[in-house]
Amino acid sequence: PAVPVDVESPRFGLEDEMELLEAAQVALEAADHTKVSALLERFAERHPKPVLSQERDALQARWMCRAQQPGAQENAQRFFRLHPRSPYEEPVKMDCGTP
Repeated sequence: PAVPVDVESPRFGLEDEMELLEAAQVALEAADHTKVSALLERFAERHPKPVLSQERDALQARWMCRAQQPGAQENAQRFFRLHPRSPYEEPVKMDCGTP
């Protein structure tokens, strides 16, 4: 007999979130903006409701500022609003400026 599948269970778990964010962080430090973009896009596709949303948001803000993407400052401001007193506040400030 077939084993019932919980349709609410994620196809990719926390480990996948961590791996994608770690890879994106390495790409960010290497200034490989194309790779960061692709990894963040893959993250969004696989994890519409991520556990590591704050980490993703910080990395997104930092990448957008470093790559001088349109809307980077607005995105950084959104990060500061959504995540007050975040442990990622300083890295975002360093890349995007003070809120």
